[in-house]
Amino acid sequence: MDDREIKGRWKSFVGKWNRNELAEGWYDPETFARITAANPATSRPRLASVHKEEEEREEPVDDTRNQGSEDEDDDYGPPLPGSDRARRSGPGIPTIQDLSLRAELAEEDKQASIEDIRNARKADRTLQKERLDDLVPRAEAGTRERMLEKKAAVADKMRSFRDKSPGAMEVTDEKELMGGGDSLDEYKKAKEREQRRKTEREIRREEIDRAKREEMEERKRAYMEREEGTVSMLRELARQRFG
Repeated sequence: MDDREIKGRWKSFVGKWNRNELAEGWYDPETFARITAANPATSRPRLASVHKEEEEREEPVDDTRNQGSEDEDDDYGPPLPGSDRARRSGPGIPTIQDLSLRAELAEEDKQASIEDIRNARKADRTLQKERLDDLVPRAEAGTRERMLEKKAAVADKMRSFRDKSPGAMEVTDEKELMGGGDSLDEYKKAKEREQRRKTEREIRREEIDRAKREEMEERKRAYMEREEGTVSMLRELARQRFG
């Protein structure tokens, strides 16, 4: 017998074996062990090759079944709409969280700048006091000059304490403390500062409103997409069931 006939008979034998159509003696473990011991070199390669061919022959059937099951699942109803929407390219409108974070960072920078100014002023006052002590000796005890020096020292300590206290009122200009700033230029500068603060507040308010509107539009779009997906699915199910 040639190889083709041997393979054909072996395939037929394997098919009958799997369908339990052979005699009971073929399914006896002792018979299988005796045949295996009699042909140790030829039985295993042929068995492996036949099994491999059987697997290659059965694989398309499994793929067809899987494809059929997938087609049946697809025919049952339309696929649900995807929840992930394509992101729009380009810079987006900042959200409320982004605006809050930016405001916090700006406030931190402002506080750090104020603290640096305080430290610089304190160091400058200390340096001026040391230079003044070197140039002008202290007045004698009990004199009016000595009392003025003590008052100045107390005022310096109170100023330092006020600068360290939280929420202290900021004095950005010495003329405001001394009662100055009544000229027309100072009035114009004050109006400009007030206008800038007002403009910044309006810009922040507009950004917050824009972020809120964008958030509402995003929620509305998501809701409409969910509704459209649900309605289309129900329509497709009704069409498949009732025609």
